[in-house]
Amino acid sequence: MAGFPTLVQGDMLVSEYEAKLKQLARRAPDLERNDVFMSLRLCSGLNLDIQKNMADAFTRDVSYRHCIDRVKYSEHIIEQTHESKSVDIESSENIR
Repeated sequence: MAGFPTLVQGDMLVSEYEAKLKQLARRAPDLERNDVFMSLRLCSGLNLDIQKNMADAFTRDVSYRHCIDRVKYSEHIIEQTHESKSVDIESSENIR
């Protein structure tokens, strides 16, 4: 199935990436789509900053749902960190 093995998150939100991954998986009837495979496939295409937070998902069997929940939480933390850094930079520029 073209696209499925090479799909990466890129600039998509995790929810958009997950939806695209599921759509491509449905179009590959010969593909074994068990929980562990889908979790690993999802994680391997994530952006590196999220992958770093998901390292243990590669080393143990986790359900797809658990993986998605962890990935979305990770994305949320990363977004908050970026927002916090932006506020800190703006504050320091206003002090000058």
